[in-house]
Amino acid sequence: MSSFTPKILIDAVFFQYNRSGIARVWYSLLEEWARDGFAEQLLVLDRQNTAPRIPGIAYRQISTHSYAAPDADKAMLQQVCDEEGADLFVSSYYTTPLGTPSVFMAYDMIPEVMNWNTSELAIWVEKHAGIRHASSFIAISRNTANDLCRFFPVIRPEQVSVARCGVDFKASPLDQVESFKAQHGIEKPYFLLVGSRGAYKNAQLFFQAFAALGEQRGQYAIVCTGPWAVLEPEFSVHVGEASVHMIEVDDASLQRAYSGAIALVYPSMYEGFGMPITEAMACGCPVITCPTGSIPEVAEDAVLYVDATDVVAMANALYQVQGPVMRSLLVAKGLQRAAAFSWRKMAAEVKAALLQASQSSAEQAASIVAHRTIHRQPGANMLSEIIPAEIINDDFYRVLNSLASREDLKNFLEIGSSSGAGSTHAFVSALRNRVDAQNTRLYCMELSTERFTALRNAYLDCDFVKVYNQSSASLDEFPSEQEVAFFYANTRTTLNAYPLEQVLSWLRQDIAYMRSAGLTQNGIELIKKENGILDFDMVLIDGSEFTGEAELYHCMGARVIALDDVNSHKCFNAYRMLTNHVSYALTHQNMELRNGFAVFERRF
Repeated sequence: MSSFTPKILIDAVFFQYNRSGIARVWYSLLEEWARDGFAEQLLVLDRQNTAPRIPGIAYRQISTHSYAAPDADKAMLQQVCDEEGADLFVSSYYTTPLGTPSVFMAYDMIPEVMNWNTSELAIWVEKHAGIRHASSFIAISRNTANDLCRFFPVIRPEQVSVARCGVDFKASPLDQVESFKAQHGIEKPYFLLVGSRGAYKNAQLFFQAFAALGEQRGQYAIVCTGPWAVLEPEFSVHVGEASVHMIEVDDASLQRAYSGAIALVYPSMYEGFGMPITEAMACGCPVITCPTGSIPEVAEDAVLYVDATDVVAMANALYQVQGPVMRSLLVAKGLQRAAAFSWRKMAAEVKAALLQASQSSAEQAASIVAHRTIHRQPGANMLSEIIPAEIINDDFYRVLNSLASREDLKNFLEIGSSSGAGSTHAFVSALRNRVDAQNTRLYCMELSTERFTALRNAYLDCDFVKVYNQSSASLDEFPSEQEVAFFYANTRTTLNAYPLEQVLSWLRQDIAYMRSAGLTQNGIELIKKENGILDFDMVLIDGSEFTGEAELYHCMGARVIALDDVNSHKCFNAYRMLTNHVSYALTHQNMELRNGFAVFERRF
């Protein structure tokens, strides 16, 4: 890694809302970074004095967050990023600036796995906006990383770093445990439930199994932690003569609660990590849980597993965990497994991921500037200029050349041929060598009159090449400036390396050029009609920055569809549509080459 020293802004917004597990993660990370010196590169954005004060951490006060005004919050965060010269932004919870590169922290994919309606509730809308904006990702378990990629297939696995949570709990001395029990009137051996109990947390499984203990229930107590004063009626009907203790705990008393329990019962149906499990194990507390989500990854063989719907198995586990041999085994394995997790280790892994993301963003921005010929005098129209080819003897060139060599593909459409020196050459060089070359056709489209002229002259000797000075989308198929601005604000792509006003100026130039040249109709449909084509065999979509989605609509049905610039506005949505389309399979992809390319082939 070079000597580049990025400035990273951390939005401590989660502390405004809650002091639960995610707050523990960020407090612990900041403490570790204050110790190792990484804090010198950080600025924590404090939402109106809600962030914890840690010596060695620099803070800046910003306004409180509101899910009712996400656009205003994005604009405010971008202003702060600009004022502070931020190279990277990371949020403790689902906030994003407009353009500064960001890293998304993935704690879990519960709403997606549980099929909640994520399109209406503001918190999940903002979560998805944060995912779309991010250039890289950190997940707190491998399972969460896999789920993130599963629900957002545009994310490549190599974009996601895994940094598992730490644990600094330890078993409390016996006198402290007895003091805790006396303080809360706990006189019987107790099962411990930590945190919320409803929905996917699946506490119903424990209470139904506990009911199966019958008259023996009176021998036990149930301790529930959290800010709830009364046990929910749907659970209380199962407790019989057992005593129930509803306790709000801090870290010290929670460690004592773990240390004195028969077991932590944690029958969750999904976890992004499962911090209570590692906490309990670190305190020498046996754990009964379910082999769901990230739990097997975190706990391995150090816990008792029961199926998330098996009441009989849970009832048996409540007895089994009390056996001296089983209990000793679980305690020993739990302590050994908990030792694998530390905040220092997590802090080092998150730090490395943030530095790598900063470096990659800086290199990507430099690469874009080097590859895009957009440095023009004010008012100059880029479409009037001949530009150097980009697809030359690289991975995409070789894929296109290979596709053009396939005998089952006869008619090809190239959208955005420019002057014919790049992808056009890849097609033509393969078609020339085919024995059936005269039975093939390459239809080349170029809007720029100057580039079209160079393209036509380059391939006058190729009967199988037909060139068209046409637009690949009609004027009314271009997005509005408001639509482009919305995409720019909510989707992190290489387009964000440029100011929004500059991006909008390109859109205006395209539209003005079409009007002045009288090329306002859809050229794809013209080529189809003129040549009697229902569906092309193969299509390359590499036209205007703003027309990829419209072009895909007119080319859907082609046997092979190749997309260039999938990590920019051009083909971002087209890539997502084909990735999720039942009729198409991804066959080639390279997201590291320029702005990324992908090739899809029809399954049937």
